Amino acid sequence: MSDGPPVVALFRPDDARMRQSAALVTEHGGRPLCDPMLSVVATGQLPPLDAPMTVFTSRTGVEIAAAAGWTPAGTDVVAIGPATAAVAVDAGWARPPVPGRYDSEGLAELIIEQDPTRVVIARSDHGSAVLPAALAAAAVPYEEVVLYRLERPGDAGASVTAAAEGAVDALAFTSSLTVEHFHEIAAEADLTAAIKARRSQLTVGAIGAPTAETLGAHGLEADCIPAEATADALIEAIFQTFDAS
Repeated sequence: MSDGPPVVALFRPDDARMRQSAALVTEHGGRPLCDPMLSVVATGQLPPLDAPMTVFTSRTGVEIAAAAGWTPAGTDVVAIGPATAAVAVDAGWARPPVPGRYDSEGLAELIIEQDPTRVVIARSDHGSAVLPAALAAAAVPYEEVVLYRLERPGDAGASVTAAAEGAVDALAFTSSLTVEHFHEIAAEADLTAAIKARRSQLTVGAIGAPTAETLGAHGLEADCIPAEATADALIEAIFQTFDAS
């Protein structure tokens, strides 16, 4: 690790989420390297109001729906985690239930337990296949509504260069798509070999098992995965790994 404050690369969208993660890194005595690997583009689609249950898999989805004037009249909302539920409350909705595990598996278990006659999954164009597969296996009728697309920002890549030059101490991957975009940029810049050569100097964090699996597919194993699949817990896990090294 570098002699100064540890540098942690963050890949969240350039909004309040990035600012929150950067503040937490600073609070731990680190230096955030903010390199958004995702930009959010609304599609204009909204969930229908006639479904017994509408599931939001991110706070972004709630923000987009609320900004468009959508309200959950006649449908029960379920949120993937407390951050998403908090945004729903801020929008004036009733606080939605959240699963015990803040991931697709936990969300599927909660939905199946409630045995809805129909479910609308409101999410991005890069949603995990885990939730639809689990609902299909349980014979729960569902449909997906793509509220927004996740695209790679044109100016992303500062963290890739820093990793190749040994100027960053940790990579905090908060989704499989951030992993994909990081590696796309590395390949385009011909920096993949340089990053792998410095692997021993890097602490690589994954927000959950699906993100860790994507890292593994690219030959980059996760050093830490938090028990709770949240960005805050990921940063905590990274600094715990620093302390243990």
